[in-house]
Amino acid sequence: MKEQYGELAYPELLLKHDELVEEYRKARFDTVVGHLDNPVSVRVLRRRLARAKTIMHEYDLGIRQR
Repeated sequence: MKEQYGELAYPELLLKHDELVEEYRKARFDTVVGHLDNPVSVRVLRRRLARAKTIMHEYDLGIRQR
């Protein structure tokens, strides 16, 4: 998939959002358990998830066309 979230179509963006949510949950769980190798990855995942949600919201508002 494309790395730039703005280049993704709306259905692709929904799939990417679901993938990011799952990765974020796993990273949070690993942090609590103590098995996370890179603690910065949680912050990076949270920011990627926010970017995806922002673009999804732009589609909902009509700023971006589907």
